[in-house]
Amino acid sequence: MRRAVAMRVAHVVVTKAFAGVERYVVNLANALAGRGIDVCVVGGSGDRMRSELDPVVSFWEGGDVLSSMAALSKGGRFDLVHAHMTKAELACSLALAGRLTPLVVTRHFAKKRGSSAAGKLAARWIRRRVELQISISEFVAAHIDGDSVVVYPGVPRLMLPDVERKPVVLVAQRLAAEKDTSTALRAFAASGLGSTGWKLNVAGEGPEEERLKEEAVALGIQASVDFLGNLREIDVRMAEASIFLATARAEPLGLSVLEAMRAATPVVASCSGGHLETVGRCGAAALFEPGDARRAASLLAELAANPDLRLEYGRELQAIQQERFSLESMVDRILALYEAAIQRGMTD
Repeated sequence: MRRAVAMRVAHVVVTKAFAGVERYVVNLANALAGRGIDVCVVGGSGDRMRSELDPVVSFWEGGDVLSSMAALSKGGRFDLVHAHMTKAELACSLALAGRLTPLVVTRHFAKKRGSSAAGKLAARWIRRRVELQISISEFVAAHIDGDSVVVYPGVPRLMLPDVERKPVVLVAQRLAAEKDTSTALRAFAASGLGSTGWKLNVAGEGPEEERLKEEAVALGIQASVDFLGNLREIDVRMAEASIFLATARAEPLGLSVLEAMRAATPVVASCSGGHLETVGRCGAAALFEPGDARRAASLLAELAANPDLRLEYGRELQAIQQERFSLESMVDRILALYEAAIQRGMTD
């Protein structure tokens, strides 16, 4: 474990939500605080962020660019500011104008900044101000504007509950088009597992929730599908599930996949994006082409029928997570980058 030098750091995410990016911020902020760093977090769902963040981590509301700028301004002096997603990058770039404070950004999505004219203008301003870009995967790094350093997210060690596995296929993701939860429903229907007592549990919320519920009815599997909403006890669900299903067509990385791997839960995933860098590291990875519900169904049925295969595959995935995607190694790399960025700022 790398010893941290004394520093004060702000993490900024301009949202009112709590999803994968906010989870990343919480994990990193808590881990940095555990190393003795003075950490402040701006933005995210107020109630959820406060409940998830360590009490020693300061939290300020920041659901829009102006309020985030105000929070940074009243926060005093920071040795480094770390922004997450474009709105936060813009807020930080504006708030730090005229200051020497290094601005580090993490790129969470595999796309370039600036899809509109205003966005392109903001992107140029941000690029001039950013000291360092971090990408969460090689997939993201290959699709963004500018150079970056890949630092894989890690998930914290947990004392996972000692529970019995249930005949459950778990999906945990935002219910939005890019996650392709429809393929999960179609795969479960095609697998026939519902008629043998298995359940499909769908954790998450999003704009497609009602349409997906209607699709479950149309597929005739509504009795075997439970839509659970956003769960705080997801670790228990992950430990209870016998299979985790990840269907996104171009997942930047997938924290929920890493959480499944941590729990030694077998993962069936689309053969694309960041999944190739996580589950894909396993020689026996259960991967299917994006949108191929029939192949996904075949993999689900194979794993459901073979408890020994599930056990072996889950343990292999867990070993990969512990070796390559630990929170400790992530924080070691982030701290080294912070210290280098601050040192460069002192000598410029």
